[in-house]
Amino acid sequence: MTIDAYVSDGTSQIWSKYDLKDQTNFSFRTHGEPRDYKFCTKNVMENGYSSGPTMKIQMELIVETGYDMFEKPNANEKIKPIEEELIRLESVMANIVDTLSYQEQREVKLRDTNESTNERVKWFSTLSLLTLFGLGVWQVLYLKSFFKSKKIL
Repeated sequence: MTIDAYVSDGTSQIWSKYDLKDQTNFSFRTHGEPRDYKFCTKNVMENGYSSGPTMKIQMELIVETGYDMFEKPNANEKIKPIEEELIRLESVMANIVDTLSYQEQREVKLRDTNESTNERVKWFSTLSLLTLFGLGVWQVLYLKSFFKSKKIL
């Protein structure tokens, strides 16, 4: 029994591997806007085998994102542990810069929403006060004319 696996972003296939046997590790890097990814697997039975309790495959999916997954150098490159740590820290710093930029954009959007809501509340309360004042004046005039017609005033 083998496994076919692929990763797609909804519009295109990013990574695929067929006839996976034993342990397989893979990684892929995305660029651009964040989006949802689909991880798909399919069991493929060879001819002559039937499914049963003995035909089991254990699968573990570990997804690392952000600064957890940094671009590791090739195996044939000789780098010192301190250089590898600097590469990892550079990835962490890039993630922090991206997060701060996102938070700044979010703050601008929320401030605009807050100001818009504040403006609407101001106009609604002004309209409510004018309506209440108008109804009060109308009520006084109506009661005055009512009492005059009944000759009480």
